[in-house]
Amino acid sequence: MSKASESRLTDYLSRYHRLGKAGLGLISKESDPKDKRRTHLKLTRKGKDLIEKSFSTLYEDVKDYEIDYEE
Repeated sequence: MSKASESRLTDYLSRYHRLGKAGLGLISKESDPKDKRRTHLKLTRKGKDLIEKSFSTLYEDVKDYEIDYEE
């Protein structure tokens, strides 16, 4: 993936998308104070809630299946 693609993707996941449009608000982006070439990405509360909901939904779907191991 190119750096430009990475930047556009993370912009879309953060608060503001390209050209000032609203993003999804799932991550926050912060410049590294020691190295301006690096950016730190963190999940926002909204992002964490989405991950928790996704995993709980996945777990609910999976726990209904009984695994039968053959010996």
